[in-house]
Amino acid sequence: MIKLQHKTLIKVNPDDTPCWLQGLVPEAKAYGIFLLWKKLKTPLFYLIPKQTTAENIYESFKVFLKEGVFLLPYKENNAALYELLHKIRENKVKILIGSLKNAIQPTLDLKEIELCKTYLKRGAQVKREELIRWLVENGYFLSPLVEEKGEYTVRGCIVDFYCPSSCNPVRIEFFGDKIDSIREFNPSTQLSLRQLEEFTLYPAGKAKTLSKSNLRPFFEVLSDKFLFILDEPLEIEEEIKKLNKEDRRILDFLSEKAKFYTSCFPQKREWTKVKKELSFTSYPLSFYAGNLDLLLKDIKNWQKEEYTVTFIVPTLEQAKRFKELLQEREIESLIENSFTPEKKDVLAITLGDIQRGFVFEETKQVIISDGDIFKKYKKRRKKAPFEQKIKSWTELKEGDYVVHVDYGIGRFKGLVTLKVRGKWGDYFRVDYKGSDRLYVPFNQLDRLHKYVGNSDTPPPIYSLEGSAWETTKERV
Repeated sequence: MIKLQHKTLIKVNPDDTPCWLQGLVPEAKAYGIFLLWKKLKTPLFYLIPKQTTAENIYESFKVFLKEGVFLLPYKENNAALYELLHKIRENKVKILIGSLKNAIQPTLDLKEIELCKTYLKRGAQVKREELIRWLVENGYFLSPLVEEKGEYTVRGCIVDFYCPSSCNPVRIEFFGDKIDSIREFNPSTQLSLRQLEEFTLYPAGKAKTLSKSNLRPFFEVLSDKFLFILDEPLEIEEEIKKLNKEDRRILDFLSEKAKFYTSCFPQKREWTKVKKELSFTSYPLSFYAGNLDLLLKDIKNWQKEEYTVTFIVPTLEQAKRFKELLQEREIESLIENSFTPEKKDVLAITLGDIQRGFVFEETKQVIISDGDIFKKYKKRRKKAPFEQKIKSWTELKEGDYVVHVDYGIGRFKGLVTLKVRGKWGDYFRVDYKGSDRLYVPFNQLDRLHKYVGNSDTPPPIYSLEGSAWETTKERV
């Protein structure tokens, strides 16, 4: 079992809230909240001030909890947001992480979504055009091939769509104005999986028939079963002001809902109304810069003091190599597919991806990442100010300027079909400087962004050779 050195976690009581959890360094916050969830066994909503921080914490959470952890998406991807709402309805969400910006986005609650649903039954009289109109009016995007949630396509008497509430996309085949068959199919192979007698179809975005009055901030439609945890309240307050929102109304709501606050250092705000404060001791690991002898010396000292040491690596191959390295130094270890917080006498090697390791004194737990030893910590790529995410390839027109994350600014020249390595596929053609030309696979649309600079001043077109784009990215 988890060893509680100072028994701080035992003192956590949801009835004695709001409670402030202090001393959690950024590297240890996901682990600390994971332990809180283990104790309370209730769904948690962890509100983070900024999106990049939320994404990093989400990746760390996936190390400690393999299932039931979700990141709140933004409205640019409505299908993902509606998929999340259905998972909440099905009680599949254990911990939800969301940035303030995403948490205040307007959305429908599940009651409104239920009102918009439609039923499809084999043998029912339904016109193909009526189904297509419903898909368009309820947030579905036309795509040549249905692979992602929120997409639909039409081929003669067949209509494919991927509903946010379903595990697989669905294929409807019409015979005249009658539904002849309903089938689930594999989005990768496009082959049928099983026949269905009926299907309940939900929106993939805000229905055009609904007014803005039907929308509310996401955190207001979240189920009361979720306990709210606010990270770094001072930063949340500052972010609310930056977003030019009704700060008093949002702060009042968060003050009423918050059960826990987390921070590295003590903070006090008038609106937090804290009843209890609990302090933890955690700190990040030093960077070993490839000095394995120093690392192994620390590991032996930790084990001598009865700390549980867990090494996190991204791949099984790396886990096996590190296990061999430890064996050469006469250090016993075991490889685990998933993290377990129980006390261990041997070093555990767990598959996962975490930016930086830490020590958590209350449970005498040491977490070591591969970045602590072999390389500098990875930074997420920042989008340039002239980039905008593309929701669907249908937003692009021939001649539009686009930004490829690896090759920079070029001009979109349409969708072409090419035979590559014996297989036909759809590709986006992007023209660059001179005769340079790039073909981007259809399933890599996320590598392209819209150019949103001044339309009166054409942007510089990059060459596929040279380092001009890398220099631009470094300046962003």
